[in-house]
Amino acid sequence: MLKSDESLSTEMEQKIINAASKVFVKWGKKASSMQLIADEAGINRTLLNYYFRSKDKLFNIVFDKIFFELIQKAAEILESDIDIIEKLDRFIDVYISGLLSNPYIPVFILNELNTNPEHLLKLFKDSGLKPIRLKEDIIKAMDQGRIIKTDPLHLIVNLISMIAFPLAAKPLIAGMILSDQNIDFDDFMQERIVKLKEYFLNSIIP
Repeated sequence: MLKSDESLSTEMEQKIINAASKVFVKWGKKASSMQLIADEAGINRTLLNYYFRSKDKLFNIVFDKIFFELIQKAAEILESDIDIIEKLDRFIDVYISGLLSNPYIPVFILNELNTNPEHLLKLFKDSGLKPIRLKEDIIKAMDQGRIIKTDPLHLIVNLISMIAFPLAAKPLIAGMILSDQNIDFDDFMQERIVKLKEYFLNSIIP
């Protein structure tokens, strides 16, 4: 059965978006080009320009798709009925692993926070992420004596900060701290997943 023109068009758009994602991950936004994306997709520049006029438009589409999927994964964890300690453990895993797989996201988030915060806020709201559920779980665990008494909002912000800052500050950390030790940044971050769990969870469990 022959596919419709609309179906073929949708397939081509998805093919281009997948190719653009690979190029952005490998080269970053600045070093990427429409020609690199066309080559990765196995098409010519003319066809690429027919579907997407600019690199910025493609980048925004790729960012929204990947970031939205990452938020949804976090939302599924936070909305689940699993134990609070396991919930925090999985949250650390999902966010660090997801951001490492898409290294351009932290820098782009910072840029969006400064230039277009409404865009990010909409992505969060559309994803179904409800931080209030995590706050309620933390308060319940505190009342049960399973987590030390502290301000749950500060605890959540501390966790997000410890996850996000090293990834957003990659050039500084890699260039100033790790380079003299000949330590690869991605290797360091994989180790950090384990260390962060140990440090953060040990700091809140009585």
